[in-house]
Amino acid sequence: NAMFVLDGKLITPLTQDTILDGVTRDTVITLAKDWGFPVEERNVAVAEIIEGAKNGKLTDAFGAGTAATIAPVGSISWNGEEYTLIDPKERAFSQKVLKTLDAIRYGNGPDVHGWNYFV
Repeated sequence: NAMFVLDGKLITPLTQDTILDGVTRDTVITLAKDWGFPVEERNVAVAEIIEGAKNGKLTDAFGAGTAATIAPVGSISWNGEEYTLIDPKERAFSQKVLKTLDAIRYGNGPDVHGWNYFV
């Protein structure tokens, strides 16, 4: 699942035929809402992502999924142009999500939603 921080909001496509309603996607959305971060689940146009990359309003882009958890996008190419994003280690939102998920997963942080099942 593709996720973008554009103009101070977490934006991700609606779940439909090609977008899965995955656990990691839902977890990222839940954490964002817990933190008071605006979330929009809607159709995402390539043009708005490219415009955000050009004007600096696209501050984060990553994939979210079970195997990779949070996988940063380093650059976006469109019509022969490449738009390089800031270093993933300097991205506030996805770094916070990754650290929070790791802390919950390894029992080093609070699991307020009861996501872990210890066996």
